Amino acid sequence: MKKINKIIRNKVFLSDGEVLDVNFDIKNKYGLKEDMCIESLYDEISYEASLAKALYLLSLRDRTEEELRVKLNEKVKNKKANEKVILRIKELGYINDYEYALLYAKNSKYGEKRIEFELLKRGISKSQIKEIFLNINEDSDDKLKKSMKKVIHKEEKKIIQYLIRQGFELEDILLELKNNREEE
Repeated sequence: MKKINKIIRNKVFLSDGEVLDVNFDIKNKYGLKEDMCIESLYDEISYEASLAKALYLLSLRDRTEEELRVKLNEKVKNKKANEKVILRIKELGYINDYEYALLYAKNSKYGEKRIEFELLKRGISKSQIKEIFLNINEDSDDKLKKSMKKVIHKEEKKIIQYLIRQGFELEDILLELKNNREEE
């Protein structure tokens, strides 16, 4: 049985140990008070709390569907409500993994390997990443040249190590270093 033990500001402490983070509107709408049984209202309250938290998280920065799911599951224990919120957020167009990944790849200073790693970490599928790389018009050589300019004063070994960490291919790095030596 879900019963409210205590309410402190925007935290509702339930008898089963769960803590719901609810805003003032949710407290007023359901008339939440200490020692109140919320078994029948639990799904609705957790849905609204999860929706409010999702909108807040998205106001801070863009997130992928997986990033939002992880954050919501940390904050609201009702996974069914969280999945319902994610579907609603997608319907509203607030999250779009493909658009997120496309913007990330276009605006990133890294090479393809590093971009792929970062996007996989954020829950973007490999098939979407491949599709994005096909759709990007920007040449990765430009990114390599820009990154190389930052460290060109260092010794060659350190340049190579840095650029590999940035996600560029070794053969591309070596070719660019060779071109730089020829220009000098």
